Amino acid sequence: MKTITVNLYLLFLLSLSFSSIGQEYKERDTLLDNYKIIKIDKVNNGYEIILHNEKLDLWYDLASSREKDKKYSKIIVGNTYKMLLIPYSKIDFVPSLGLTWLVEINNKKIPIKSNSWTGNIYTSPYLKGLYYLDNLENNKKIRKP
Repeated sequence: MKTITVNLYLLFLLSLSFSSIGQEYKERDTLLDNYKIIKIDKVNNGYEIILHNEKLDLWYDLASSREKDKKYSKIIVGNTYKMLLIPYSKIDFVPSLGLTWLVEINNKKIPIKSNSWTGNIYTSPYLKGLYYLDNLENNKKIRKP
């Protein structure tokens, strides 16, 4: 019974933190850097993209909607791109395996499974689906593997 109560309390806290999430963000909360695309998984209504910042040796989970914009190039696993990452939640959480985050983009909920490094899920204005918007301020592909 105590485990159920603790789990319900944690779910309640998560729902409170996500209820106030919007598209507003502060510059200090964002991460503009180079990220290597490690893995792309197609999930309901979108994509889960695993990124690695090789300079800092940090890993990130990114959610992207399922959209197409063929005037841009698709991202490729193994390539590194300059991107702005925006945290979806206003606070970071202790990483927990087995937790599924529901990220809402364009009124669609995208399920992202938590990894051992997941303290937050990120979105990026540099991606539209799997398409890299290379016209954003000096936003060019960095290098190929």
